[in-house]
Amino acid sequence: MTTPPTKRSPASLPERWWGDVTLVPGEEEGLLLGPVGLRIRRRRYEWTVGVRRDPDADPLRVARGPGVVEGDVELARFGMEEPGDTLRLLPVLAPRPVACRPEIPFVLVPRQAVRAYVSTPLWLRVSMPDGTVLVDIDIHRPSGSWFGPDTLEGELCYASRTMLRLHPEDVQHVPHRAMTEVHLRNPAETPLRVSQVAVPVPRLSLGTDSAGHLWTQSLTMGVEPGGLAAVSIGELPAGTEVLQRPVHSPLERRFTRTLTHLLR
Repeated sequence: MTTPPTKRSPASLPERWWGDVTLVPGEEEGLLLGPVGLRIRRRRYEWTVGVRRDPDADPLRVARGPGVVEGDVELARFGMEEPGDTLRLLPVLAPRPVACRPEIPFVLVPRQAVRAYVSTPLWLRVSMPDGTVLVDIDIHRPSGSWFGPDTLEGELCYASRTMLRLHPEDVQHVPHRAMTEVHLRNPAETPLRVSQVAVPVPRLSLGTDSAGHLWTQSLTMGVEPGGLAAVSIGELPAGTEVLQRPVHSPLERRFTRTLTHLLR
């Protein structure tokens, strides 16, 4: 016979949905984050993590507390002799580069530069306090995409539609997406049409500002002679708290790729 979870009063909605979850055996905690619902329950020798997906849910919804996730969930069980009383929820960047396609492509005219803002989907990590990862949950399941000029040259990315904004006041922060500031430069004498931007998120750090908005390090992408694109990794916005270091630490913060690997 299953013991019903102990009821606790839902906490007031925090500015940050991530952090530690501390439970005693029999208690549960829930999190609604856009299209995903997460239900965590503590038992004597195990933790259970249940996931419920609702692709039609409000993408901006955030709620946390016992009982907020209703209905059936896809359940995973994690057994251990000493499970402890705390799990940690963290946002993490995608494990592959993300090919961001603006809703409307634009042309960067010769000898000009713009500052653009793109967002990429996040994963929800459930881990032990010592960093042991129990599960990474893709909050929004992106499709795979081959980014490159042909099937022999390129790399496997995730595809994401994004509103590539050129004005910071037009940026809408979504709680399960990270914002990246991209400086695009075209020193060439010919126009540069931008219909996709490949954001190398495994090379970037993730951080949060005082308002709870999630940012990556900035990028600078510029065209070089010979059809190359030079990419420089910048800094996180001032005052940002680091949540995740790069998964693939680059040997250098400046590297080159063929233009069709990064912009097209």
